[in-house]
Amino acid sequence: KQWYQRRVAITAGSVLTILKGGYEELTKVTTDITCEFDRGGAPLANESFSLTKLTYGVSVIGAEVLKGTKDASITCTVTGITEKPTVTWKDGNTDNIASSNDDFTVHTVSDVTDYKADAVLTVKKEADVDTNYTCLVTSAEWEKSDDSHTVTLDVFGEYAHVLIGHCLDVEVFRRMFNT
Repeated sequence: KQWYQRRVAITAGSVLTILKGGYEELTKVTTDITCEFDRGGAPLANESFSLTKLTYGVSVIGAEVLKGTKDASITCTVTGITEKPTVTWKDGNTDNIASSNDDFTVHTVSDVTDYKADAVLTVKKEADVDTNYTCLVTSAEWEKSDDSHTVTLDVFGEYAHVLIGHCLDVEVFRRMFNT
């Protein structure tokens, strides 16, 4: 396959995008990739460059909070991108959280840094039960629309002392609970 020897004309500031499957073939090339700059057919300079393979992905960071906690934050991180995606949030799978309100702060999606961006939702209301939230990612760059990911806000309660009847020996209790 000699396709990588073809010359492609691009203008200053352009981005060369290698479509599906092309990158795998390109990584088999053992020589440097050279970009030739010319003006009217006369070569001016050659410059080698490296390729960065971007793979789209979404990872989530939920939170574990004590019952009654306010202002717990959960995050969707979108990776493998060069353009800022759009992220919307849902309370469970039903109600859209369109904007900040008394119960939520919807933070602006961060700028893309190192091919990733974070979308953060802060739950301002008191956490009382485990709740699933959904982040929906739309990326024109990757032709994704409402790519759905569940983020969980886990709520735990304070431990309670268990009252055990008189029939349980104290020594057995200590061994059971390592006290």
